Amino acid sequence: RSSALLRQYTEFVASIEASSGTQCGFNQVGTLMLALGRDHEQELDHLLDAQLQRGMKSQRLTADEVFELEPHLSGWVTGGLLASDDVQVEPRAPVQALAAASVEFGVRIIEGASVNAVEAQGGQARVVTGQFEGREFSVTCEAAVVAAGSWTSTGIVSPASEYGIRPVKWQTLRLRGPNLAQHVLRTPDVYVVPRENDEILLGATVEEQGFDDSPTAGGVMDLLRHAWHVLPRIYDHTFLEVNVGFRPTSRDHLPVVGAMDDGLFVATGHFRHGIL
Repeated sequence: RSSALLRQYTEFVASIEASSGTQCGFNQVGTLMLALGRDHEQELDHLLDAQLQRGMKSQRLTADEVFELEPHLSGWVTGGLLASDDVQVEPRAPVQALAAASVEFGVRIIEGASVNAVEAQGGQARVVTGQFEGREFSVTCEAAVVAAGSWTSTGIVSPASEYGIRPVKWQTLRLRGPNLAQHVLRTPDVYVVPRENDEILLGATVEEQGFDDSPTAGGVMDLLRHAWHVLPRIYDHTFLEVNVGFRPTSRDHLPVVGAMDDGLFVATGHFRHGIL
């Protein structure tokens, strides 16, 4: 099932790239999950079993085998797990590509509008109300999808509000410097994603702070410290940016996706793993 969905996502990215003419930074180099000690080694053993059961290509590696793949890693690394099926995209690019591809197929995208409510109006009809350019609007439609992320339960009045979606804050960092890794690198504490143009993404904190979007010294320090334990040479990289966002999180940390009733759908609660 997981491998089939991975193939579908690969085809999806290819289709929106072709329709939009925009590249999504798609990369199939795989993810290298690292162990820094015995506890991490045990976690990788459990993860290997889970991935093999789902038909994914994963391989347990010794420290020497890890260093052959990534020679710039620190001496704290004791082993690894290579998930060669793993892929990555530059997250902002698919959003832009999907918008452009949608327009090509006749979709009208309205930006800068705020939606207040999604309500039923007899049978399968739905009424979406809100404000746009200082004026109230109302749209009647056969079907509506509530995909308001962390604002599903607080920003829009709709039946989807009952799911109690809350925001879980994240912080990520962008650095620039010599390319030190070929794979996406992960430990239980941090992930390190090499990008084009000699950029590296470090992520991500998990904070129950509501909608506080302030970057914090502690969050930045933790990410840099954990990443430095993996790649010591990032010490000399240029610090470019700290980003803050909110993961839409349900009470059981599982996604809420599907039909609520006739004409109303919901897609939220993706928490840490997004489309995965």
